Amino acid sequence: MNGLSIKPSKILLYLIFVWMMPQTVLSQQQWKLQMGSSSGYEYNVFNVHPSQGYIVDGVSESALQSGYFQHVLLGASYKLKRKKHQLFIQTIGQMDYFPLLPIVNLYRPTISLSYRYKYSKFQQWSFKSSYGAYITNRVENQDEVLRPPRSYQRVQLRLNYELKPFRGNISRLEAHWRHHRYNTEEMRLFYYRSFGLKASMEQSIFKNKTFRHSLALESEVVQRMYTDIEFDSIEDEENMEERLWRYAQFRSFYSFTKKRFLKTSVGVDRTTRLDIIQERFGYTQNQCFVKMRVDNKKMNYQCRISAAHRVYHDLMAAREIDEPLVHNYFRGYFKATRTWNKKLDVYLKIQGVHRTRNYSEVATSFLAYTNGVVRLGIVYRW
Repeated sequence: MNGLSIKPSKILLYLIFVWMMPQTVLSQQQWKLQMGSSSGYEYNVFNVHPSQGYIVDGVSESALQSGYFQHVLLGASYKLKRKKHQLFIQTIGQMDYFPLLPIVNLYRPTISLSYRYKYSKFQQWSFKSSYGAYITNRVENQDEVLRPPRSYQRVQLRLNYELKPFRGNISRLEAHWRHHRYNTEEMRLFYYRSFGLKASMEQSIFKNKTFRHSLALESEVVQRMYTDIEFDSIEDEENMEERLWRYAQFRSFYSFTKKRFLKTSVGVDRTTRLDIIQERFGYTQNQCFVKMRVDNKKMNYQCRISAAHRVYHDLMAAREIDEPLVHNYFRGYFKATRTWNKKLDVYLKIQGVHRTRNYSEVATSFLAYTNGVVRLGIVYRW
């Protein structure tokens, strides 16, 4: 009688089968696709003051441009859950097409991968990496501090740890790293790298089967280093300029939640930016905000309103005026969504920002402006 003989290839197939069986039985996999389209109108695409303009063939033209646009969205995602592990991959592509303003057309592809490990009922950690691009021919905003190009590419990494140390408390610690490179001419390299740490805590102060009241505190520090290099092709030299900005933010807010129907938050935050190298563009900003979300079986409403007061440390309001520049921002956002069969959404979205400043009558830069966008669209998921 010959001895038992099994081919190595069969052994390998058997091992793969044994490994995949518990994966298939115990795992939950989910694929999702989405497609959307919307039509809208944007007022003041370049965020300029009505008085700003430029000269074309000896004729003065207003820099304030507005127009209708068509928005298209395509997305896909994959989620895998197995016991304490969860993997999520998502990619989304978006395009805004302005038929009468082709220079402001833009494309926004993004892809992200995240992983979550639930160590126990009271703690978990997660990791997320993402890549995104903003591709457009929009010109530089001459009213911004650094006048960066509109187009860019960004890579970002996030590490998050969540802990529930005692009843009603959720504490989080997050670290992030970001590389943000602007799309510039061949003879220029312009980018920044940032690293930040964020700590937050939310504590329930009253909770029952229907209502929940909570208070939250957040603090974050970020260091951002800009590098701007211009190359001289003739002398084979480079001119490098660096800026180092450090941010510190503290936020507190109160939230009220009615289960499966309403969530509203009211809060304040304070942000300080320090311009370490050039000591020119630092500022302190105080902001208050209100957020609300209302849900029922078929309708969803979201609303955000905020007001911010920003005072620059070293940037003066205007020439021969020995007072710091002050900006006030008023922002609003509203979205209403109607859902059919958990697959089709029809939505209306309105958002805007209004900026004012001191000594606007004599100022020539960092001017006031108003921008607004309204759109009506649909999203289908399957």
